[in-house]
Amino acid sequence: MLHMPRFSPVVTPSRVVTGPELNKLVKNASPRERAQIAADLVQGTLQVSSHTYKQAATLAHVSFGYTATASALTPEERAQLARGTLSMSRLHRRRRRADAELDRIVEQFGADAIWRALERYTQPDCGVTVAEIVD
Repeated sequence: MLHMPRFSPVVTPSRVVTGPELNKLVKNASPRERAQIAADLVQGTLQVSSHTYKQAATLAHVSFGYTATASALTPEERAQLARGTLSMSRLHRRRRRADAELDRIVEQFGADAIWRALERYTQPDCGVTVAEIVD
């Protein structure tokens, strides 16, 4: 009886890069090197984590704007979107409308006034007043 030895396939460990790192690799690569990068992606020897918005939008065949809008949703809004009780277009328009309202407020009151308000709003409350510290 002929015995065939078992050979394990050669397993190349995966290399994991972030989305911005992939962009940098591709930007500085020749066409031959880009083809090798693409082959590595297909074969799984190069993996990407933390895609950029543009990469994610391209992979999902959706607009950059929808990607940004969906990324900013609360868990409840994501659940409503998944159930179909909330539409993506309505959420996207809402975001643009909110941005326009903020722009109008900044124009009305000025950036300095907005910064002062933000500083007051985010100032920590230590439970003591300045008068108590001085005394």
